[in-house]
Amino acid sequence: MFNVFGAVTPEEFTQNYKDSEALIVNQVRCEGRLFSNQLLEQKPSHAVPEAPSDCSGADLKPYSSQFGLQGKIYTAGYDLISKPLHISPAAYIVGAQALTALMSAVVLALFVLWVRSRVGSVSSISTGLFIAISPMLVGFGRNLYWAMPLLVLPLIYVLYFYNQKASKNRTIIFWIGLGALLYLRYLCGYEYITTLTIMAVAAASYSLFMRRATLGQHLRAVLTVGLVSGAAFCLAIVTHVASLNAYTGTTDRSVEIIMQRAKERTINSEEYIKYPYLNLKGLAASHYAITDTYVDYEERMESGSTVWAGMVALSTYALLPVIHMPVSFPSPFNLYIQSLLAFGSILLLMYIRRDKWVEKRHTNQVRALFLSAFIGFLGYASWLVMAYSHSLVHAHINGVLMYLPFALFGYILIGLYAESLYNSFIKKHKKNETI
Repeated sequence: MFNVFGAVTPEEFTQNYKDSEALIVNQVRCEGRLFSNQLLEQKPSHAVPEAPSDCSGADLKPYSSQFGLQGKIYTAGYDLISKPLHISPAAYIVGAQALTALMSAVVLALFVLWVRSRVGSVSSISTGLFIAISPMLVGFGRNLYWAMPLLVLPLIYVLYFYNQKASKNRTIIFWIGLGALLYLRYLCGYEYITTLTIMAVAAASYSLFMRRATLGQHLRAVLTVGLVSGAAFCLAIVTHVASLNAYTGTTDRSVEIIMQRAKERTINSEEYIKYPYLNLKGLAASHYAITDTYVDYEERMESGSTVWAGMVALSTYALLPVIHMPVSFPSPFNLYIQSLLAFGSILLLMYIRRDKWVEKRHTNQVRALFLSAFIGFLGYASWLVMAYSHSLVHAHINGVLMYLPFALFGYILIGLYAESLYNSFIKKHKKNETI
């Protein structure tokens, strides 16, 4: 809620994602009266997000890319709570942000408690600390639009309740529950559908590996998760179309709006060529300045090459910070050591040298964690491939995909590695004392 560990700078904490959150703020201020209670976007697009609106509709337009469940919930809360108590929209928004931050913390705390029960206290403590200094988790945590709890809840649900040996009735209830969570998430936006689906697969794979399941059981779990996610997605689309019909008047027009937005996020990338260069410069100014002397980014940007834009976008994603260390190093080294590239390299080295540090009692568990982390990384990459246009524009936002659940499982592994080093040190120290 207060960014007490300094995961992001105060400026980033107060200003991050305000443009997306403005969609909710506008809807709450106008009490859902405009455009059949859709999310509201200000026009022109460069308007200040907090600019007051008279809710006449003259300076607002509907944001029809999703059903907007989060906006409807927050608007309903305002109507039920704030209006009768004469609480201003601004004060209500602050309270909603605080409540959202609290719910995000609770969901992530459930993950830490799961780590404690399955892996041990050392890994759970390190995982909790890593989460507290994770820029994207802190940045997203209180944001009304991104609804962090619903991003992470499917992972928590599968980790706690998935059991391939459960009775038929319990199994059916489990899959219905997962479908319901994914359905609610997709009603808040179709972003990250592939990542969220694969996230559930990664969580189920951990349980299956720990139980030494067969390849066939793994494949059945993958197929079932895919079917459940697909059903949730289709139901969300139907719900979205039905809600849009009240505004558009026809199903054909509603479907057309959704399809157009889907194309913009996936294949229509030509108009977004400049964004990767701007993202890289904004994220890593020192790195940009140094590499620019070799690459000449201006020339590449003017060439309009989608290949170069993709390469620059990937370098931006590789340099996104997984954690924010409390100790600062000279630039650009500080950027590199906190980056996804460094984090992934550390995990890769740990995997290569696993026979040197993994204790026998943790062998199967470490393998399961590495498998889940690898599957989670595939989920991260899947969105960058499927939603290519979206990945060119929104590198600063898509960084949250690193944690769903690649980085989270990576935190557990680093905790186990630290515990192993500590145990080795103690044994060595005791041996020296004996001698």
